[in-house]
Amino acid sequence: MYLLKTQGIGNVPDFVQIRDKNFVLIEHFSLKTMKNALQKIALPFCSEILKNYIEKTEYGILQKIEY
Repeated sequence: MYLLKTQGIGNVPDFVQIRDKNFVLIEHFSLKTMKNALQKIALPFCSEILKNYIEKTEYGILQKIEY
């Protein structure tokens, strides 16, 4: 799984993309709605792991997530 955090400009919020191993988009959400978006993903067992990765990842860096 891959994670990409993008920084918004002006009124555009910061966003997160979560992609699978084939780089298919699983979820795209703003950081303001992160809690609800992570609960919506069919991976409830790793929502805390994803939250930690999101908080630690810098903007614009593609992060591979091993779980």
